[in-house]
Amino acid sequence: MLLAVFGVSCWFNIDGAEHATMAPPKLKPSSPIYSVSDPSMIDGFSPRADRIKTNFDLLLATAGGSSDPAVAWKKWIKPGQRIGIKISSMPGKIMGTRLPLVDAIVTSLLKAGHDPADILIFDRYAIEMQDAGWAIGLRPDRVRVTAIWPQEGYDPHVFYHCPFLGQLIWGDLEFKGQQWDSSNDGDKGQISTQSYFSKIVTQKVDVLINVPVLTTRDGIGVYGAIANLPLGVIDNQRRFFKPFFGHEENIADLATHKALRGKWVLTIMDGLLGQYAGGPHFDPKYVWPQSTLWLSEDPVGLDTLALKLINERRPPENIKVIDPDDTAYLKSCTNLGFGSTDLSHDRVRELALPVFGEE
Repeated sequence: MLLAVFGVSCWFNIDGAEHATMAPPKLKPSSPIYSVSDPSMIDGFSPRADRIKTNFDLLLATAGGSSDPAVAWKKWIKPGQRIGIKISSMPGKIMGTRLPLVDAIVTSLLKAGHDPADILIFDRYAIEMQDAGWAIGLRPDRVRVTAIWPQEGYDPHVFYHCPFLGQLIWGDLEFKGQQWDSSNDGDKGQISTQSYFSKIVTQKVDVLINVPVLTTRDGIGVYGAIANLPLGVIDNQRRFFKPFFGHEENIADLATHKALRGKWVLTIMDGLLGQYAGGPHFDPKYVWPQSTLWLSEDPVGLDTLALKLINERRPPENIKVIDPDDTAYLKSCTNLGFGSTDLSHDRVRELALPVFGEE
């Protein structure tokens, strides 16, 4: 049985001592969202690598203030830092983070002088990554692709505690046994108030680049920047999706947790395709060609923009807009000083398309 203690929210630091929620790193409320839209980046369901690279380079140069990647990346990443690139593979090969976009990011980082051994591309499950077209192991450019391996992949010393109990399954750090059996009362009794962070986040990288996609998920509304990183690097995370009890305040706590504080420097949203219902898994009847890449220091602003675009598509298809309660965590993040849901004025900065040569 799930228990709830309402109005209580806390996090635990590395040594396990309990603290009240602490102030997160301050993001400028006006952190811009850089946007480039180009229909030529996607052909049907197929991404076009050359167009994606050119447009990403434009985003980076504009946001970083220089066409020289070595200068532009220094805005967020220091030489010698270990870089984690968190992709979104659950939506599958068509709707997951597109390989050409990550290739463009990696190529730019290498051009800036970062050692390929210091770059790690990762997601939660190896099987989902492989199904989405990501080969686990060393790439030809010597950048490694890996997954958060079950159980031993989580750091026993870095966790988030809140009083909402979650049902443990195989792969969670505290789960006892080789697999979960729904008919086994002993398995049903495996519950925990703790969610452990991936060792990739706590031990193997110094900075994080989040590369989510533009889609939905029941129980959280938008399967975007917040869902992909804070909820994508912990175990026992199912308790933070509705209809379970822990939700908006806890998701905001996770987004501002010490394990991520200071490391999560940038979010690059893959909006080549958008999916306004039925996500996160690919469902072609709800997909549209958005043909856009976004880059921002503010994941809350990006998710707010994603929510706006998704909700604009739903009523014409006789689908209700996403319940505001499902995305209340965005406001909770704003209340903690982490990002802003305000899209007014010139926050979204549309960039002029680069000029391509003839085919």
